[in-house]
This record gives sequence, C-alpha cells and structure tokens, in this order.
Amino acid sequence: MRILHLITQPEWGGAQRYVFDVLSALRPDNEVALAHGDAEKPAPLAEKILAQNIPVFALKHLRRDLHPWHDLLAFFEIRRLLKKNPVNILHLHSSKAGVIGSMAVRLLPKNLRPRVFYTVHGFVFLEPLSKLRRAFYRWAEKITARFKDVIIVLSEREKIIAEEMCGGLTTQVVKIPLGIKAPEFLSREQARAELLKKITCETKVPLENRLWIGVIAHFYATKGHTVLLDALPEIEKVQPYVVLLVGDGERRAIITHEIRRRNAEEQVCLTGEIPDAAKYLRAFDIICLPSRKEGLPYVLLEALAANVPIVATDVGGISETLKETSQKIVPPENPAALRAALTETLNQIRAGEEKSATILHTKILPLSAMIAAIKKLYEI
Repeated sequence: MRILHLITQPEWGGAQRYVFDVLSALRPDNEVALAHGDAEKPAPLAEKILAQNIPVFALKHLRRDLHPWHDLLAFFEIRRLLKKNPVNILHLHSSKAGVIGSMAVRLLPKNLRPRVFYTVHGFVFLEPLSKLRRAFYRWAEKITARFKDVIIVLSEREKIIAEEMCGGLTTQVVKIPLGIKAPEFLSREQARAELLKKITCETKVPLENRLWIGVIAHFYATKGHTVLLDALPEIEKVQPYVVLLVGDGERRAIITHEIRRRNAEEQVCLTGEIPDAAKYLRAFDIICLPSRKEGLPYVLLEALAANVPIVATDVGGISETLKETSQKIVPPENPAALRAALTETLNQIRAGEEKSATILHTKILPLSAMIAAIKKLYEI
C-alpha cells in the first residue's frame, strides 16, 4: 500500500510526533512518505523521517497562516505531487493541510484519487480568533468534510463536533485516542540535576529549594502561557516556587517580554527546547497545562504515566482523560481559577497531602494499539 502523510508545519510538536509514530510503524510493510509545508523553516520532523529512510517532499506554498495567493499555489502544488506520485491513501494533519489537501484530491482524475484520511489535532476554529476568522475556518472544515473518507478524532468532544459537521455525509468519524510508549523517566533527583544544568536564570532563592511547576509546550498562543503568567502574581507563597517553561517557538520574544513586564523573573525561568523532555517529568511537583485549545496533548498522558500532579484547563480531550483521577481541571482563559487550583495543590504539597496523577495505566492507550486501530481503518 502506498501512503502519504501531509502536514502543514514540520517543526516538532504533538501532531508531528503522531505523524512520525505512524509512518515509522507503517514503513516495514508499506511504501510511505511525508509531505510538509513551510519548506523554508527548520524541519526537525523531516530530519527524523529521513533518518528512517522514508521519502520527504517539502512544499513551498503550504503555510499555516491564511494567504490566498500561497494557498492557491499550495493547492496546485499538492495536486502535482499526487499526480506525479500516486498513492492509495492520503492522510492529512492540521486544518490547512486538511482543507487544501482534500480539495486537491477532489480535482484529481478519478483513477488517481486516493482515500482521504484526516486526523484532527484540535479544530482550529476553537482557537482564540476573531468571530470572522472562526466562522471562516468552521465553514472551510464543514465544506471539505465531504471530501474526506475518514476523520479521526482524539476525544469524545471532538467526535461530537466532527459528527455535527458531517451530518448527512458518508464521511466516517472515528475516535482513536493518542497512544504512547511511556518514556523511561529519570528519578526526581536525576531529572532535577540534569535540568539545573540547562537553566541559566539567576534567582535569589536557589531553585533546589523551591517547588517546581512545569509547563512543557511550544510557545504558541493556544498553549496559554500568558494565562498562567496572569495567574501567578497572587498565588499564595506557601513555599518558594518556580515555573519552568520548557520549550521554544515563535512567541519566545513575546513570552520573555511578558515575564519582564510582570516583574516575574524571580518566579519564571525558560529552559529552551529540551529533546525528550518527558523523561524529566518527575523533576516537577506539578505539571500545568494552561491551554486555550488542545486535541489531546502527549504531555498529559506522560504526566499521568510519571504519576505527577496535574493542573489543566478543560479543553480538547483533557477532562475526558482525567475524569477518573483526582487532578484539577479549570476553565480555559480563567487566571483566577488557575491560580486557585495551583494554590490548593501547592498547599497540599506543603502539607504532604498532594494527590498524584495515579490512574490505571490500562486507561492510557499503548502506542501499538493506536497504530493497530489506524491500520485497520486503512485496510477497510
């Protein structure tokens, strides 16, 4: 079977990890390839895929932001790629690739049209956008849903949205939660010792003597870093604490500015991008996900596996995943609620009453099970 996965951005993140896991698992028995947009940007996903001896096609005009001229050229770029390299299955990721890729297939000759799969890694119209942009993205997703054979969602919440968009269509909507292979976690002592080597910020109270709140996420607006910053000033100082922002991205300068504007340099440190960051999870007393929008974040599942207390917002598949745990879930875009949840958790830690992320590990879908479910859909 010839299978092409198409994604808009090649920088490393949750959707890119999903693509890497699926392509790596499919490669032994299928002819697989990757196509990605933002060809002029660094492409760690492409590097990892090439290291697996999997072909990669870089598309010049497929870009994340709306741009009518480049979007039109991307349509023809994808269509040419599919005509030159026919495949049995085209698997799309991200809203832009999902919309333009499915339209390009629709205008191929019938004998060249592959089956079209689309994995939703969080609908873009759920992001904090203007009403006009949100309406446009929702309309684009709804119109192009008819051009997709299967839409894969990661949570029940997104399944309901997708089924509503596909009402009356033959498009199949299937929920397949993220599957992971649990990392080999470092001990708390090892993880802290290693992270301290990577942190350059200078603070009055040594980091070793603080409670650590961790946020592991790219610096995107949807990840809610500024919501967390808004929550920090009035958090009860139950013990000295530090927030470690693990990651990097297009908003690094903005995040740095916001930290300085709030005079929060004593409470917040940036670590930069850290490869295999999940193995350091046990260094943290709390993992915080202040996201404005998510599909189902890998770090949530990994924090559960690491048994670290979690404070997260109720977006995407987060509440569905945490419903059988004692973890704290708060509304998105609500610094006051986030502040209260973090303060309560810090108090519990001080009193030795913290509730870990204990959960039956059978609830966390193994990577092999996720791959098997996708393969089964491919073979129908």
